[in-house]
Amino acid sequence: MKPIIFSGLEYCLNNKRASCELAYDALYEIGARSIPLVISSSKSLEELIDLVHEFPVIPYLIGENGASFAVPMDSKLNKHFSWNQTKVAYNVTYDPNSKSLILNVLEEARSQIGDCFIEFSKINSNHSSRLADLNYSDLKRALNRDANEVLIWQGNDYQWWQFVNFIEEKSLLVQSSEFFIQVMDTKHTKKTAMFALLTLFQETFPEIPWYSVGFGSLEEDVLMLEHVDYPVVVRRPKLKELRLEREDYQLTHSFTSEGWNESLFQFLNLNLQKL
Repeated sequence: MKPIIFSGLEYCLNNKRASCELAYDALYEIGARSIPLVISSSKSLEELIDLVHEFPVIPYLIGENGASFAVPMDSKLNKHFSWNQTKVAYNVTYDPNSKSLILNVLEEARSQIGDCFIEFSKINSNHSSRLADLNYSDLKRALNRDANEVLIWQGNDYQWWQFVNFIEEKSLLVQSSEFFIQVMDTKHTKKTAMFALLTLFQETFPEIPWYSVGFGSLEEDVLMLEHVDYPVVVRRPKLKELRLEREDYQLTHSFTSEGWNESLFQFLNLNLQKL
């Protein structure tokens, strides 16, 4: 058995309150054991590539909540992998039709509900106050999305209800966070991207029995955590812990990347004889 680790980024390995340096011991350990690490996030792939370039292990990447994913150029997976383009040291794949479908549906929504949102693809300096945490380079990377769209919401509660219903009628998905709204194609989620990458590993290394380990702390991580072999919920300070439908998940004792680090070593120690 060989583990493959799928991990959310926010509150696990990247967070304002806790640096991923608290998880460096575990990251070095999985690198030494050649255990694949897959980072999964709502961020664009360009944001992820910029964030992980100082990690002590080179991870595989799932961006835009599963709408795109990336394989390091030197990975053996590339012999079974078809990619759309390259970004820095990664080969990248995504559905090129998803973004245009979403943008067309958003125009329909605007014509029916009103001008109550701003797409990231139409962001200009007038909206910079809503993006105060992003400098110019960060903003450019955030806006460069391949397969979905992020919105700044400006409407009222009734318009929000109309908008969500309209989007769902078009077989798209709306995910909201503290500041932004993400509109996604339901065919591409963290679950589908996880299984696509897992299939690549199985095809490339058919002699290895792969065992999936998942870490997450956000609602957007649930689909992934519900389908891995060994799920771990990472606790967040001052926030209610994530709950899964399955009952066999682990809950970290410590918060954020410190809890990630502890639970990764706990998994390795428990399964040392099998690895």
